[in-house]
Amino acid sequence: MSTIKNWSTSPGSNNSAAPNGAPEGMAPSAVNNTMRQNMAELAKWFKDTNGSITSAGSATAYTLTTSQSESAYARGQVYLFSAHVGNTGAATLNCDALGAKAIQKQDGSALSAGDLPINGQVMVVYDGTQFQLLTADTVHTAAQVKALYEANSDTNEFSDAEQTKLSGIETSATADQTNAEVKTAYEANADTNEFSDAEQTKLGAATYINTASKIVQRSSTGLINVDRITCPGANGVPITVGANGEGHSEIQFFDDASDAYRSLKWVSTAFQIEDNDGAFAAISTSDTVYTHPNH
Repeated sequence: MSTIKNWSTSPGSNNSAAPNGAPEGMAPSAVNNTMRQNMAELAKWFKDTNGSITSAGSATAYTLTTSQSESAYARGQVYLFSAHVGNTGAATLNCDALGAKAIQKQDGSALSAGDLPINGQVMVVYDGTQFQLLTADTVHTAAQVKALYEANSDTNEFSDAEQTKLSGIETSATADQTNAEVKTAYEANADTNEFSDAEQTKLGAATYINTASKIVQRSSTGLINVDRITCPGANGVPITVGANGEGHSEIQFFDDASDAYRSLKWVSTAFQIEDNDGAFAAISTSDTVYTHPNH
């Protein structure tokens, strides 16, 4: 039986025996049969492409019984049918039990859930290998819209987890932080130069004398550089250690015998000690400057 897909676009080539064609000199009694056959084939094609047929099968494996009763798949075959169920993902279509063929989007990708909506009109074309979907569902459920939106990395959407976090934050949330929480957050920042509890304890335990010049400065090598420190000596008389006005290291102490201050300083390569007249004399390496009572 000749079908519309077997007809030729050249009129003279449609000369098969009636009713599949109209051969030259055909009997008048065969004319009506040929016309009726043509009308039937056109009606079948129209029914297969006007959405009046309904699929069967499952949400991933659709079947279709066509009006043309195809005997083989052919490139260019088009079907428009009503989906009896919405697809849940990738799906196939088996027409007239000729074998299941994948239904793909026109970019070659598999169907996504909801691409074939229940009772929706679905148009496919056979490309020689599989069916290509020519229609797509443009009406999505709220859940489908949400899933599609959140799947796009460029949307900056709020996910369910982020929404939960936001819901847990009260208005003027900064007021909810306690002093202890603010302190912890502040001290955890490496750029604040904050005094920690341990450093505060050190400062609280330290004693110092307030002078116009700085007291102690740690150098880059870890040494302690003393500019000038004055501390109590015998009988409450101060002893001063530090740099004198000439830029030399100096120890100043009070001499009870002469009731005056005396100085011991380092100049260049040797210690010098101040005598009763205020003059300095170098101390030789054989001189004993001080001997600890335990040595």
